[in-house]
Amino acid sequence: MKRITPLILAGLTLLASTTLVASTSDERIEIYATKIPGIGLVSDSINFDGITLSHFRFDNDKKYIFVKPGAEISAHLHYDIDADMLKTLHLHHLIVGLHDDGPQDCILHTLGIKDSSGAASVTMKAPKKKGAYQVRFCHSTGLTDAEAQKAWWRGDGPSATTIMGIVVVK
Repeated sequence: MKRITPLILAGLTLLASTTLVASTSDERIEIYATKIPGIGLVSDSINFDGITLSHFRFDNDKKYIFVKPGAEISAHLHYDIDADMLKTLHLHHLIVGLHDDGPQDCILHTLGIKDSSGAASVTMKAPKKKGAYQVRFCHSTGLTDAEAQKAWWRGDGPSATTIMGIVVVK
């Protein structure tokens, strides 16, 4: 059985309380994704000791998207790498996936030798099961993407501080 943390409870309470004010599910998800008190459920920027991600948006230019089960989902984001913060000559991977569904794509590889920044594209596949899924990120090292993706399943997976988007499967 999953625990409901105070942050999730606050988000769900706010989402439920906006049902009367927000007339559409799109408006309710907008509030859930962008206006939750505290740190917010969806971050504008996250940092992994040397790799900073920001400006995550789906192709609809929002932090959330409604899709059909199994649909292909595209998004984009900006990254900055501070090589001084990374272990040199380790192959660093930045993995994206859906919480409770697993890793889906490795969007960035770096050896941590030099600073860089740029844009990255993300491609994911929506789960077959209807529901709301959090887009989370995980930083890992490994020789292959498959080896690095095993980090997703260590512990409870990427923490809630790495949420940058919401996928709603209808």
